[in-house]
Amino acid sequence: MSSRKLVFCALCAALTAALTMFPSLPVPATGGYIHLGDTVILLSCLLLGWPAVASAAVGSALADLCLGAAVYAPVTFVIKGAMAALGCLILAQKQTFWRFVLAALAAEALMAAGYSLFEFCLFGPAAAWAALPANGVQGGAALVLAPLFCLLIQRTGLSKRLGLAAGRGSEPRKGSGEKVSAEQEEAGPAAEDPVSDRGGRREK
Repeated sequence: MSSRKLVFCALCAALTAALTMFPSLPVPATGGYIHLGDTVILLSCLLLGWPAVASAAVGSALADLCLGAAVYAPVTFVIKGAMAALGCLILAQKQTFWRFVLAALAAEALMAAGYSLFEFCLFGPAAAWAALPANGVQGGAALVLAPLFCLLIQRTGLSKRLGLAAGRGSEPRKGSGEKVSAEQEEAGPAAEDPVSDRGGRREK
């Protein structure tokens, strides 16, 4: 992973923690809380690719520790990391808007199911059912905000501006001392001019 992507991974982890803690709405039935951190997790899948798994897991678990919900920290580490992994898996082939929406839906469904199972085991069925609407509100907020920011990122070309668009983690190819631009890397071999191996004549 490049140093640039490592820096943005750390920034996404910090932003995930920040928006998980502020603002947050407590859920008395379980000691959990509703927050906006999922929006950052979904967008980090779009911007970072697989490194988003680490930023999502670490940032979310850190927020639990800071907010005094340490009992949630281990399961949060696993669930949020799994959310990001599922999102990255869906976005691995294409990064269209509707594919992002699909990734967001799948990730939020995983989040709701994971926390419901944990709360059922820890607090019992009554608490798990009581927390389900809160998980739905949290997931719904992410499903509204994240696609809006996704459109903004795609229309402004933010990934390219930040230097994160070259294969989402792949380094530009180098051969014979020649550097390949991020645009050429993203477009693939078709963007390069084919050259024959005889006399340097360009084929048409």
